Amino acid sequence: MVEMRLGLLMLLAHLLGDFVLQDEKIMQMRFPKNLNQILKRSKVYGEVNGYKLKQTNWLATKQIFAYTSKGNIIHAGIHGLLLMMCIGLNNLLTSECTNTKFFKVIFINCDVKLVSLVISFIICHFLIDILKVEISYRYPQTTEKIGLFILDQMAHLLSLYGLIKYYSPYKGMDIMGLITSPISFMQQERLIWVGINFIGMTFFAGIFISQIINHIDHNQHNQRHLSQKTIVLLETRENSDEVHNQTKEIHHGGYIIGVLERILILCALLMSQPQFIGYILTAKSIARLSKLKEDRFAEYFLIGNSLSFIIAIIGGSIIKRLVC
Repeated sequence: MVEMRLGLLMLLAHLLGDFVLQDEKIMQMRFPKNLNQILKRSKVYGEVNGYKLKQTNWLATKQIFAYTSKGNIIHAGIHGLLLMMCIGLNNLLTSECTNTKFFKVIFINCDVKLVSLVISFIICHFLIDILKVEISYRYPQTTEKIGLFILDQMAHLLSLYGLIKYYSPYKGMDIMGLITSPISFMQQERLIWVGINFIGMTFFAGIFISQIINHIDHNQHNQRHLSQKTIVLLETRENSDEVHNQTKEIHHGGYIIGVLERILILCALLMSQPQFIGYILTAKSIARLSKLKEDRFAEYFLIGNSLSFIIAIIGGSIIKRLVC
């Protein structure tokens, strides 16, 4: 059971670090605005001095690493700190409470193996992020599609599973149990799964929806390149129906509205009052009534809100099953 608890705490730390506590300052350190120009000058420098393609690519790789490593180190370090805080909170709760259906007493011993696990967690996160940054600058078109985002998150999940197998080679996490009977699996660790589902349906969902909208927009208009400003906006928290309307609106207003909207839906489901969901949609539609006359905005609004409501209803239903 310790390995399951550790795996869930690592997943919780990952979600908190990537989607809740990653602010614009860290994003700008990870994706510097002037790096594209520096890479272009390096390419020209290499061509003028007769560098081979491998030499030019290696020079670009070194510059990407030099300009983005600080931000990625800080970002990975925050994840490690969050994991240690989660483990500490787990041990604090186990020392002060007894077994309940929401939280089982599982104490995680702080030994050499746990310390090596935390360090490996930080290193894995750093390496995956460095690779993502490298791909983003070398192949800008990938940032316009949802594939890079999905691959990034899959790489993080696989690294978490690998770390658990390292910590407990003969047990690991019951992945098949999660696939075949998700609710029963989650009920074994209800409190942590409630937190994971809540972050997933609020903060993660906002970024995921924006990636889907951007992917659709890219395919529709066959855009070849995104400006670095757009890349940063897509990596940060923007709700899908607000992605194309940043300049005249509250900073991150769409993202905040999306999070609050999904929290309200969760509250409506927990109170067994699903009719409130209709009021939420009506209120948001009235607020955007003037813009809904534009066909382009109306399409993105409907797609974004439909996805947001679907995610919120599914996530809210899971949380209701876990707490009720």
